[in-house]
Amino acid sequence: MEFARNALAASAPNSGASSPATTPRVRYASPRRQLLPRAVVENLRIVHLAQLDELSELRTKIRASRDVLQRRYDLKHEISIAQHQEALLSKQTADDLDRISQKHADVERLRFEILDADRKCVAGEAHLSVLRHIAGKLSGEAFSKELSAIMLLRFNVHDMGIVPLAEWRKCLAPIRTAVLESLGLRGVKSCAAVDTEEAQLKVYLHLPEEARMSVLEGPGRQISAKVATARKSGVLVKAVQGCLQGPASAARVLDVSSPEYMDGGEVVAHVGILDLGLKIKGRPPNTLVVDKVEQMSWAERFGVRTGDVIAWVQHRCSPEQHLRTMADAIKQFRPLELFLVRKSGEITQLRQMEAVAIAMQAAFRGQKARREAREIRNSGGKTRGERSEE
Repeated sequence: MEFARNALAASAPNSGASSPATTPRVRYASPRRQLLPRAVVENLRIVHLAQLDELSELRTKIRASRDVLQRRYDLKHEISIAQHQEALLSKQTADDLDRISQKHADVERLRFEILDADRKCVAGEAHLSVLRHIAGKLSGEAFSKELSAIMLLRFNVHDMGIVPLAEWRKCLAPIRTAVLESLGLRGVKSCAAVDTEEAQLKVYLHLPEEARMSVLEGPGRQISAKVATARKSGVLVKAVQGCLQGPASAARVLDVSSPEYMDGGEVVAHVGILDLGLKIKGRPPNTLVVDKVEQMSWAERFGVRTGDVIAWVQHRCSPEQHLRTMADAIKQFRPLELFLVRKSGEITQLRQMEAVAIAMQAAFRGQKARREAREIRNSGGKTRGERSEE
């Protein structure tokens, strides 16, 4: 082909002068195709296929290495995130440890405070026990001064429920005045109340000290005799029936029971006592009874018991007062004076001493009579007076 190109270039300047008829035709010689042997071609094909397989394998490895690199990058990213979370957790753990240590310190402080409070509670209980003992002693002394000081007269009434309570309240003051006049008692503190549950009129008489019930001869025996005489003669029943005027006259007084002697005592709630710590059952003109005494309250410290009757409030008969007035006085008025009445307990020391005195007097009289009888026998039947005359 190089030869053909050179021949063509040499003949180019003369191409314009000569005619086309005289221009020689040049024949290009085509190169002869050379064929490789079949074995070589087959070997080359096999080598080419092997190279293709290697190239495919290399591509696979490249892709695998790329996946490994991507996985490595992802793992590094995850490790970075995990390290960041670990740092946060470490900080949170440190904060939690600080809080826990602070809580432990608070618990220790509270434990010491609890121990200190326990010691104070023990000391307070001991002090409270002493105060209770003192209050009980004061209460006992208050009631010991008023042993058997209250005479209770119960009047059984028929058809009490048909009379309104307001009408009974109007009759209480005349009833207690009539009872005192019937017994001939002057200057005796009294209180009358209604008991609708038992259908009774109750009259409390606060006897003076010299007129209280005693086993010895004295004013106490005389008052008991007066009451017995008035009961038998019906004077008390007539006196009380005569006081029932207006709507109250529909009720009928049947009889009066034997007098009961009860203990009484006055307790005082001074300024600063906000809550008495007691619940009262009943409302005027009914009897007012202590229904409940709260623990560690003023009432418990001063010996108020469940079942005590509140007869006088501020030296006024409680059943004769209006409910609102009396409730306001109990809640707000200080110092507050309450006179309580309760059933007599066991035989008191005073009565024991009185019984011993009676027994000693009887023994002395018996010894004296026996001695005189012996002297008469020894003197031949003559008494001491006859012997003294001789």
